[in-house]
Amino acid sequence: MVDWTATEAHYFVHFDKIGAIPAKLSVGVRSTLFPISHMEFDDVCRGFDECEDFFTNGSISTVMTYLNYGFDIAFNNKSIERYKKYLLMSQEELEHSLENLSYFIDTQQNMEW
Repeated sequence: MVDWTATEAHYFVHFDKIGAIPAKLSVGVRSTLFPISHMEFDDVCRGFDECEDFFTNGSISTVMTYLNYGFDIAFNNKSIERYKKYLLMSQEELEHSLENLSYFIDTQQNMEW
């Protein structure tokens, strides 16, 4: 059952190719699509910065390096074994391997055999 006596409703509006955007409706004439005040916005930005720092410099930086190359993620056994090998590589070895993989994918997509 929906409680129609609430003074505010928070929900997400879904846009194609963008994703879920927070929205808020209030009783009365005022409504907003982005219910984030300036102070909250600064906190959100700080949270994203901390998250990015963890991903790029933390214990899973290898994963982030792979994701930044824009490769599709596959979950078959062969791919999972390849990911495990990447985790054991130095940053230099990883980037060299990913450059080779990128070149291989490009030649396949462009049919340059």
